[in-house]
Amino acid sequence: MIKLKSMSLSIALLDCSRELKIKIEKQGFDVSEGTIGFCTGSRKFPSAIYEKDVFIYNPTKLKKDGNSYIRARDIKELTPEFNLGEIDKHIQRGALLLTFINNLSDDKDDDEVQSRAYKWIPHIPDINKTKDFQPLIMNLDAPDYLSYKYISPLLNTDEIKKPHTQ
Repeated sequence: MIKLKSMSLSIALLDCSRELKIKIEKQGFDVSEGTIGFCTGSRKFPSAIYEKDVFIYNPTKLKKDGNSYIRARDIKELTPEFNLGEIDKHIQRGALLLTFINNLSDDKDDDEVQSRAYKWIPHIPDINKTKDFQPLIMNLDAPDYLSYKYISPLLNTDEIKKPHTQ
């Protein structure tokens, strides 16, 4: 009988917490960590990024450079053998990217600052801040709402489990 070696995912954590790395390693995954650079001011990728199956990106803050937030051109490159284009190409070939969109700046009115740390991700749309609210409950059986029947799944609060936050 031939015994096949079990295949384990290789995961690259980018700007993730140390606690997450420890949790994933305890589950038996091959884990390495690095940073895109917007949180730290220096870009450092794990080695052999083209061998990673999954990238998890979870920035929690933007580094301030004086009075303004850091820009891509100001990030110091510590892994010149790899660049953001390498990750882009690898994702296009089938690697997975799990991204957490977090509020990264105190500047509530500047969408560009919020989007700055995510613009490198292939095919990501512009990130606009949202403000959630409790949906109003509408009586869709009332005659006034007959024209809204086609969007009734969007107006039903029974399906809402965890609202998105700002």
